[in-house]
Amino acid sequence: LVKNFERTLDNATAKVNLCFIRLMLKRLALN
Repeated sequence: LVKNFERTLDNATAKVNLCFIRLMLKRLALN
């Protein structure tokens, strides 16, 4: 159970990081 939770948590953080990086790239492109 704990391992599955940690795995989903890692996937969630990875997706958030990807979205954040995309936002930063868009801002840099606008500038």
